[in-house]
Amino acid sequence: MRRSVMALLIVIFCAGCAETDKQKDVLSRELEVRQSTQAVFISSAEVINEMEEIIAKSYYKQDVNARAFAEELFSGGTSSDDPHTNYLSPIERKEFENSVRGVICGIGAQLEIKKKFLSIKKVVKNSPAERAGIKSDDFIIAVASDGEKDHSVLLKSQTPKEVVQLIRGEKGTLVYLRILRQGKALDFFIIRKEVKQELVFGRFVKPGIGYIYLAEFGGDDTLNDFSILVSSLQEHGMRTLILDLRYNPGGYLNYATILSKWFQNPRYGGPVVVLKSRGRTVSDLRSKYLDALSRFGQGKYSNIPLVVLVNKYSASASEIAAAFLKNYCDVPVIGTRTYGKGTVQRTFPLQNGGGLHLTIAEYFVGEKEVPVNRIGVSPTIEVENPKKVGNEKEDAQLQRAIQEAEKLIK
Repeated sequence: MRRSVMALLIVIFCAGCAETDKQKDVLSRELEVRQSTQAVFISSAEVINEMEEIIAKSYYKQDVNARAFAEELFSGGTSSDDPHTNYLSPIERKEFENSVRGVICGIGAQLEIKKKFLSIKKVVKNSPAERAGIKSDDFIIAVASDGEKDHSVLLKSQTPKEVVQLIRGEKGTLVYLRILRQGKALDFFIIRKEVKQELVFGRFVKPGIGYIYLAEFGGDDTLNDFSILVSSLQEHGMRTLILDLRYNPGGYLNYATILSKWFQNPRYGGPVVVLKSRGRTVSDLRSKYLDALSRFGQGKYSNIPLVVLVNKYSASASEIAAAFLKNYCDVPVIGTRTYGKGTVQRTFPLQNGGGLHLTIAEYFVGEKEVPVNRIGVSPTIEVENPKKVGNEKEDAQLQRAIQEAEKLIK
């Protein structure tokens, strides 16, 4: 799952008689391999051969030309039928693995579009941004990824994702930001560091009604933080909980399975998710995650009335949780139809330090094997997505979830 929906790479190739764009891409990949491996050089042909072997053995579809697919992926392409399979360069693989673990190398600030300008939505505690004096609602008007003010790029139509790519970089390097605060321009030179993203947030939205926003299904830390937050809310009088999975792109499948099991109806004894590859069932995850489930406590929150929020940006692992809770635990799901990413990827390490992010299975939810891929999860109660999530009073989806939570208390 990259915060993309696990990152989709779509490249259009133009054929040529001499050196084509595709050949140039392969050469640039090979150059990157040379630079990243330094002492040991792995040729592009060796990498493609390795990818071909992995695809032939592990790709979830049988009818695929493994060699042609490997060459296409290595040159930067992907399949229109499977946009979630792609080649990761050594740098991209490191960034991807860090993002899934909730660790990034940057300044520790979340961005959003506000009044048609890019602004700081939130500053992570103890981050380089906080120590430098960056504040929420600051507007970013220029960035220099190399830390040189004279090289700064004035921000006009760039998306938050494009600006994030400018701000992030190698640990210990410098980035320059020009900030507009209350009509005054301020210059900031910030040293990038590894920042642990906050993936779980919680509070009370009304007396007795707790609210938890889960940004992504990260590792053990995410579930531990979730448990601590639930316990704290319970200690302060929580009687029902709203779980917000909007904008959650997924993450680790096993942790979505575990969290779903926490709220599982005791009367249900089937699997959370069934995986299928090459036309056969490969796992229902029950045996694979039995130890984890017993360690974390299956059904420990089954007595907490729950409401779930989703939208079209809820994808992959978050769709598993939403579909399972809706179909097997009678949990009301509020919002809009989810993204519809019903496939599972695994990143295979390659000799050059890169990786092959490969689709290895399609998933179906529960014993009824409810499909999700290209379909999504339909909400129990459909409420259109607000123009801006964050303003609680104007968030129609959240307000409807609060109404449903109040019904569960009575």
